[in-house]
Amino acid sequence: MDARAELKRYLHAAIGRVAANCDGAREQDGIGFDGSDSKPGRMIASCPPETWSDQMASQAGLWCRKYARQIGPDANGLADEAAKTFGTVTAKSADVKAITAAEGGFIVRFGYNPDVSDALREMVVGARWNGDKRAWIVPRQQGVRLESFAARYGFTLSNAAHALLTASRHMQTADGKVGFDGTDVTIAFADVPDAAVRKAVKALPGCRFDSVAKLWRLPPRYVRTVRDLAARFEWATTGDFDALPDLDPDVVDVKVRADGTTLLVSFPYDKQLIDIMNQVGARWDGRAEVKAWRIPAEAGFDLLSVLEHQKVKVADDDSTGDLLDQARQMLARITNSRALDADFEVSGMACDLYPFQRAGVKYVVEAGGRSLIGDEMGLGKTPQGLAALQAMNAWPAAVLVPNVVKVNWVRAAHKFFPHLRVVALYGMLKPEFARQLVRMIEVGQPDGLLVPYTMSPGEARSIKVTDRASAVEAYTLLTQADLIVVNYDVLGPTELTEKETLVGKRPDPGWVPVLKALPLKGIVADESHGLKDPKTLRTRACIETARSLPDGAAKIGMSGTLVLNRRVEVAAQLDFIGMLDEFGGYTAVKQMPDLARRLRARCMVRRDKAEVLPELPPRQHEPIVLNQSELDAKVMAEYRHAERDLLDFLARRAAEMALEAGLDPTSAAIEARMKAAGAEFLIRIGVLLRLALRAKKKAARRWIDEFAKTGEKLLVFGSHLEQLDEFAAEFGAPEIKGGVSPERRMEIVDDFQDPNGAQLCFLQIHAGGVGLTMTAASNVLFLEQAWSPMLHDQAIDRCYGRLDGDPHGAVGWYLVAEDTIEEWVSQLLAEKRIECADALDGDVTDGQIESTSVYSDLVGMLVRKAVQP
Repeated sequence: MDARAELKRYLHAAIGRVAANCDGAREQDGIGFDGSDSKPGRMIASCPPETWSDQMASQAGLWCRKYARQIGPDANGLADEAAKTFGTVTAKSADVKAITAAEGGFIVRFGYNPDVSDALREMVVGARWNGDKRAWIVPRQQGVRLESFAARYGFTLSNAAHALLTASRHMQTADGKVGFDGTDVTIAFADVPDAAVRKAVKALPGCRFDSVAKLWRLPPRYVRTVRDLAARFEWATTGDFDALPDLDPDVVDVKVRADGTTLLVSFPYDKQLIDIMNQVGARWDGRAEVKAWRIPAEAGFDLLSVLEHQKVKVADDDSTGDLLDQARQMLARITNSRALDADFEVSGMACDLYPFQRAGVKYVVEAGGRSLIGDEMGLGKTPQGLAALQAMNAWPAAVLVPNVVKVNWVRAAHKFFPHLRVVALYGMLKPEFARQLVRMIEVGQPDGLLVPYTMSPGEARSIKVTDRASAVEAYTLLTQADLIVVNYDVLGPTELTEKETLVGKRPDPGWVPVLKALPLKGIVADESHGLKDPKTLRTRACIETARSLPDGAAKIGMSGTLVLNRRVEVAAQLDFIGMLDEFGGYTAVKQMPDLARRLRARCMVRRDKAEVLPELPPRQHEPIVLNQSELDAKVMAEYRHAERDLLDFLARRAAEMALEAGLDPTSAAIEARMKAAGAEFLIRIGVLLRLALRAKKKAARRWIDEFAKTGEKLLVFGSHLEQLDEFAAEFGAPEIKGGVSPERRMEIVDDFQDPNGAQLCFLQIHAGGVGLTMTAASNVLFLEQAWSPMLHDQAIDRCYGRLDGDPHGAVGWYLVAEDTIEEWVSQLLAEKRIECADALDGDVTDGQIESTSVYSDLVGMLVRKAVQP
């Protein structure tokens, strides 16, 4: 061992004494690491000395001098020697990049970096985060992939990790091996095979994975198919397998019959066919009158496609023909839901649709107008919605929108269809005026004397009813309008629940009864993710209005983020378009593993920007972790005090719940109960988040100042208004928040888009995250994080490249205070982004992610920290 390596070993032993007593700097008692040293100190001490960089060794030397009393009499001598050998450079958690070995696999440690985390998950199959070890765990079979990852990102391996890596290389040289165990043909792999091999193996008839033996099994009747696959991929075969004859399996009689909108499949007991039933999503119906496998109609074609490769005889009765045709059509619709072009024309349009927009309109029309347009933000859902209404002649129609995009819709209607007569509704409608309008619509004539007025094609009018005379004028305009634009805030439901009636709640005034009385043929909900909760007044108002439309009416929901947090959020949107029953109701949607596929098969068209604009760079998410020296020390002292109070409170509540239930406070059951009671902790957690924001105010000002020197434009998003107002005033920049009129918003946007206009704009994330095009910028700064990653994506998409010939990328910068719950929130948001993608695209996790909210998961993490011994 050379002198430098020997010195690192001594330094490692020295700071290990400090780390062994460290309590996370929760107590200023002179024991363990203090303050900002705690996290990097414990992380560096957990890494073997052979993985240390010189920078980490230098930092260890500095700590030897700082914590000499805890280390012992040799501390200062070690510090002097380290300074001579390695210098006096400091190191942070972000500088740690080490890979060590543990029983069964590798341990990967590094400072917080979402990009490196994403790369590890992508490059190394099976990598998982271990919260107890605060590190990533990688199976030993993934050694070669981990080696590539380490080389790309500059990680150092311990001696034990090197030895394990060498062993894993030998494991991987074996590749696939085919055998016969007397019952089944087996296929085993030393390493997780690549995607092409996995797909080929899963496609083998009757193939199933044995999780105990860690290999694939299939019946010997398919030996000929396996031989072909083994030759294709050059797998090794055993003598037992080679001795098997090319068997001709017995023919199995399979009967298929219809039952409503599902297919019933029955056959004599055959384990291989049972496996196939499970693969295609069939469920066993054991009732005496059925005794068959029940499969959705859209999976019927999948079933027949698989059975074509089996030695089976399929018999079906006359009832199945239509359902199988329907299954084929639904599978075609899955393909069409991703289509980038279609032969489809819409008459009367003043501007041409892009090819992929034509495909979207065709999809909606072929679905009977009951559809969700889920294209990513910036791909032009508005013209698709208007074109679908025109193609179906669904006029008059109502468009329900957030108030911030009402003006946009009026502009878009006249841009694409200049002949439309458009009416925009403003203000709440008092019950007496609502009754007056409904009466006039029902009898077909106005109250009292009416001066005849005819709307001209292309005319746009605004309505605000304040008295009986303006109600008569509203009747005149509404009964002539082709398109009625109304914001969600003024709808107001007319039906209350029994509970609301008992507590004396009165219906809000609003436009719902008037819209229900009009002969609408179409309705659109823009930014329909706002209808995620079926219990809210807004959602009930929208669904109530949509249900009043006649059969065959167009009902369209539009949002680039149909799911913000949990897959069940799409259920109320399905209710709005009249499709919820076809999905089995709210509970079925929540539990549906292949939700994305079923949505595409029935009602959802969705393309992303990478498909439509392949030259467009992807969104980038760049965290800026502010270390303790960059944060306000006085505010951080308040933060630590509030954090201790919160953890103590959580520990007490967990102990109380455990005592009542007779359980261990550290048990998963108590954690689940604490998460369910999360609302009672919201204020205390909010205090921590506000303190973290205050602590990084100075750093945020410096960052914005430095960025402004580049001359580029910047959007700055935040949630807390008092802080956002303060920043906007300090920089003399415009601000978009709740209460700013649509007209003022457009003035701010137009000025920002002007090359000579404002360089900065501050926006409240809920008020400014939708309906605005601010592509003069390519950078977005988040002063704080929202509870949903989709809100961040929406905000970034305000400046993300559009279809107007400016396909530039966009970067979201996140200011994250080190060693605060902001780091945890950032990690949870990255995980939640995967779940939201899975719910709509279905190609990330096979629907296996547990559907919980970011806040709920944060409560769980805090509870685990609070109750740990």
